[in-house]
Amino acid sequence: MHGIPHFCVSIAYELESRIETSIIYDPIKDELFQATRGNGAFLNGYPIKPSKIKDFEKALIALGFPPTAYHLRERFMNALKELIIEVNSLRIFGSAALNLAYVAAGRIDGDMEFGLSPWDVAAGWLIVEEAGALITDENGREEILKGNIIAATPEIHPSLLKFAQEKIL
Repeated sequence: MHGIPHFCVSIAYELESRIETSIIYDPIKDELFQATRGNGAFLNGYPIKPSKIKDFEKALIALGFPPTAYHLRERFMNALKELIIEVNSLRIFGSAALNLAYVAAGRIDGDMEFGLSPWDVAAGWLIVEEAGALITDENGREEILKGNIIAATPEIHPSLLKFAQEKIL
C-alpha cells in the first residue's frame, strides 16, 4: 500500500473447523513463519517463542485498524491517547498477519486488530498459539475469524483485552 514494502503471503489449512497448518511469508525480508498443530512455531526453520515481557507498561503493542472498522474510529482514537501512556510504545505496521507472526516471534508483545477478514488472521492464529502466546476475540473467546482480535504474551494478554473491552468496544 502506497509502495511501503511491508506485506506478506498468508496461508492457513483448515480441517474440520480447525486450522492445522499455517505459513506467513515476508518476501522482502525472506522470512517464513510456520506452524503445524502440536509441533510448535518456527521462523526459517528455527523455533520461536513470544517475548518475556510481563509488565503492561513495558510492552510494545501493535495496532491494526482497517477501513472496515471505521465505525470504531472515534473510540479508537480516544483510547490511543490513554494506551500510549500505559504501555512502552505503540506501532501501526499495516499487516495483521505479520503482526501476529511478530507476537509469536517475540518482536512485539501484543497486537490489537479490528475489522479483519478471516484471511487476515487465520494463518497467524495457529502460529501465535503454537509459539505459546494467546489470541482471542474481543470477548476473550476463540471466535478469531469474526474479525476483532487481541494477541499477546500470556502475561500481557489480560491487560490488553481489558483495555480493548473498556476503552474501544
